[in-house]
Amino acid sequence: MNTIKIAFVVGLALSLQMCNEAQDKTKENTAKVQKKGNFANFDVDYKAHEFDVKEARTITHPTGTKIEIPANAFIDINGKPIAGKVKVNYREFHNATDIIVAGITMQYDSAGKKHPFETAGMFDIRAEQEGKPVFLAKDKKIQVNLASYKEGAFNFYYLREAKPTEKVASISLPFISQAIAQDIRPGENTWELLSTSNLPTENAERKQKLAEIDKKLPVQPSEPLPYDEKTPVFDLDIDTKDFPELRAFEGIVWQYAGKLEDDTQNPQKNEWIFDHQWTDIRLEDAGEMQYRLVLRSASKQFESQVRPALKGLAYEKAKAFFAEKKKQYEADLKAHANEIEALRTEKTYSSRMAKFVRSFQIQNLGIYNCDRIYRDENAIEIALELNTPDDPSATKSSSAQVYLIMGDVAVNFYANGNKVNNITINTKRANKMVVIFSGSEKIGVYSTEDFKSITQAHKGKTVAIQLKTIPEPIKSTSALEDVLAKL
Repeated sequence: MNTIKIAFVVGLALSLQMCNEAQDKTKENTAKVQKKGNFANFDVDYKAHEFDVKEARTITHPTGTKIEIPANAFIDINGKPIAGKVKVNYREFHNATDIIVAGITMQYDSAGKKHPFETAGMFDIRAEQEGKPVFLAKDKKIQVNLASYKEGAFNFYYLREAKPTEKVASISLPFISQAIAQDIRPGENTWELLSTSNLPTENAERKQKLAEIDKKLPVQPSEPLPYDEKTPVFDLDIDTKDFPELRAFEGIVWQYAGKLEDDTQNPQKNEWIFDHQWTDIRLEDAGEMQYRLVLRSASKQFESQVRPALKGLAYEKAKAFFAEKKKQYEADLKAHANEIEALRTEKTYSSRMAKFVRSFQIQNLGIYNCDRIYRDENAIEIALELNTPDDPSATKSSSAQVYLIMGDVAVNFYANGNKVNNITINTKRANKMVVIFSGSEKIGVYSTEDFKSITQAHKGKTVAIQLKTIPEPIKSTSALEDVLAKL
């Protein structure tokens, strides 16, 4: 057996770049703003951001939305610029749960006919100082880069909300461009079209976070290989700090890993390399526990494939250590995959970063919606008669909000008594329905399985359906999410 003794240290230069991410330094908490939604005891929470009004401020929402507020942007009810701290309250709506809880109308009146909306993201932004509302000055605009979970072109709308407060209604304020937001009630609020065909861009911050997570991919441990007496050996002195996968191994023997018949790489067929003076020696990871050995001098170069091997007790010890490291590696790999999935998954919109961003400039505080009229060439229009056999009193209310959920689309309709007209539905989709009864915390539901009884043959007809009422009042957003998940 020929042993080639080559002593060297393999060096690896690492460059680390430290990034200072600009962060929102505002005081942030959950704001308590006047309740407007469908349920008495909870609503979609606002996030409160408090800062000095003289400073420009960028607010970052967990979904990836960025709100750029200019300095001295707010005025009081008398039209005077405010000084000191201002609190900006912000919330978003992206999925069926958000829409149902908030009770915001998803119907658009065009030429006297109401059409259901499909949203690519809504937001609600307010401002206050010491508990009193303040308004956006006429010469100021807020840039909103809204998180969005949907591709394609959507329009941009502003909600003109009814019933301003008596104080504001009695004063003419031409210098205030703010429409005062009040209680949301069926039929009283209207969407105003601001712009059309808004297209999203990729969320650069989300992309960067995914890249950062990918950099944390755990290093796969290398399984030790047994020594083969028939294979040529290289005696190499390696600094394993540059090869972390080899740190656990002691007594490594480097053996030729190429084909024995290879005249160019087999050291047994190139004995001249033993006597040559090499000035540059490199070891490069080739994957799957193989390495590329490169020897260079001013006049010659030799390359070969090598692998680390172990003998006897060192091999048995390394095998036991590898088993432990492999178990830990698999756990770390799963955690890494879960971290990426948590960022990519779009089920819990309030805490997970969106894939897209849609950008707008706004001149009023209030509710905005990136929407389009829901259209489905395969849908039919029907009327519904709502019945609740397990709680007959539920459908005796004068009105109810009906939410039809079709995959990732949630639209709402209004019931007059127990009748709902002009519902548009694709009977081939996974449909489900939630009905919010006026003056009650109870809800009625109609499951995907129930909807299978409605077919294309019902087009233009009134269909009597039997809703199941949820016996316990809905007390939280998570409770509603649980109900929707089971439908």
